[in-house]
Amino acid sequence: MVSFTASDYECAVENVKGIVTSSPKPTRKFYTDFFPISLVNLPSPIQLPKQPNNQSAKKVKRKRIASRVMWISKLDLKKVDKEILQSDTGWLNDSIIDAAQILLKSVCPGNGFQPISVSSALVCDVQRAEFIQILNTGTSHWVTISTIGTDHPTVNIYDSLYSSASDQLQEQIASLLITPHSFIVLNFIDVQLQSGESDCGIFAVAYATALAFGQSPQHIHFDQKKMRKHLVECFENRKMTPFPMLRQRRMRRNVIKTRQEVAVHCSCRLPEMNKRMIECSNCKQWFHITCCKDVPNIAIKSRMPWFCCNCSVSVRV
Repeated sequence: MVSFTASDYECAVENVKGIVTSSPKPTRKFYTDFFPISLVNLPSPIQLPKQPNNQSAKKVKRKRIASRVMWISKLDLKKVDKEILQSDTGWLNDSIIDAAQILLKSVCPGNGFQPISVSSALVCDVQRAEFIQILNTGTSHWVTISTIGTDHPTVNIYDSLYSSASDQLQEQIASLLITPHSFIVLNFIDVQLQSGESDCGIFAVAYATALAFGQSPQHIHFDQKKMRKHLVECFENRKMTPFPMLRQRRMRRNVIKTRQEVAVHCSCRLPEMNKRMIECSNCKQWFHITCCKDVPNIAIKSRMPWFCCNCSVSVRV
């Protein structure tokens, strides 16, 4: 058997390195032509470093640059936001929605159009008058809500895809109302539905724009192919205008698709939200344990009487 040392092996690898790397898929026969049989029969194959994909690297670099380069500084929009709008499958992010609401605020001054970070964190200003607001349901889905033409605590929801409210959407709406009533009413309005999966944001902005200009979204059939281009033009002109429409929609007698009542509790006036709750033994109201102070563990685990802050004062008196 021919002896073959490690140094001989390294020398052979260096001699054929350029040929191996230039071959798209080296075969076993290729290695037998340059290496002794004893090396070819080694249990582990020769591993050569993979060449980087230049196209994917350039794509990642472009994205990094676009995420830093400003498009419209006054609206805090970057170049990557414009690329999202120009793509038919781009999902609108918080920056784009906030920029649209800033422009809509100048059209319809007053309540509503609060930043997404504020509404999602449940630290928004309570709305005592009619308002328009774009919200994220917590599932990468955008909707528009409004109390225009409704009685407290009723809210109209303009949703381009669904007919029910997620837990996060219910909580956000309740935090905007902070109603003394025991429930809030959610009306899902019969509006034009989106085609495709990524246009919920553009439709939410279109609904909000129609409401800001005194129009009824349920009566409008938007030209979906032109909606993204229209929003880009609105941003570049720093002025929001109604979205292009194809025709007036023929409406049924009832414009409300579904009606949903959501119970609110506690001093925070928010829904249950799958949180642990405790009932006051006097007023029979339910409270979130996280909202109450110094709730005894025995009162939580058993049926021991417990009184809320208001009732505990009256009981002591």
